[in-house]
Amino acid sequence: MYRMNDKKQIRRTSKSNSFNSWAKSLFTRRFRKIALIVVGVIVLFFALVIIFISPISKYLIQKYGEKYTGRKITMDWAYVNPFTGFVHLQNLKIHEFKSDSLFLSASLSVNFAISKFFKHTFEIQSLTLSHPVIRVIKDQERFNFSDVVDKLNSNDSTKKKTQKPTSGTHVNLLNLKVTDAEIHYTDRQIPFNYFI
Repeated sequence: MYRMNDKKQIRRTSKSNSFNSWAKSLFTRRFRKIALIVVGVIVLFFALVIIFISPISKYLIQKYGEKYTGRKITMDWAYVNPFTGFVHLQNLKIHEFKSDSLFLSASLSVNFAISKFFKHTFEIQSLTLSHPVIRVIKDQERFNFSDVVDKLNSNDSTKKKTQKPTSGTHVNLLNLKVTDAEIHYTDRQIPFNYFI
């Protein structure tokens, strides 16, 4: 009788041990498979965001740039990484107001501090203009960029009238680098052309 109970006990123990080992192996295989799928989906999401955000950004800048600045904006290509805050616009061209002549031509690289966006601060850690060509034209008392300044000032004044004052958004520019700049200045009232 004592031996019979021992055999039953051994059978139960071996059955429960085999079930536990089977459950562990199933759980680990299933867990590994699920973890691999989740990691794959996350990596795919980040890759797709990086791949598609750049052409979408280029399209949006070229489409709505004239609406917000009053000037046609074109570029060769754009690279935007929303995870690091890096933006590069290759061969950026900003045209004159209602004209095909260029006001600014340059390559622009900007590094933003992403963590500061949540604190209502746009912190530009570095802004680099590579090979900019700028054409400044003065006609009597107005410059060729006065329309942009007027447009920005008119937007600010309408907002101030309709909205209550808020804590505001801060803009910090920590590092500005301009390489190989070319500035053309023309005064049409006094025939004067200057080049730096």
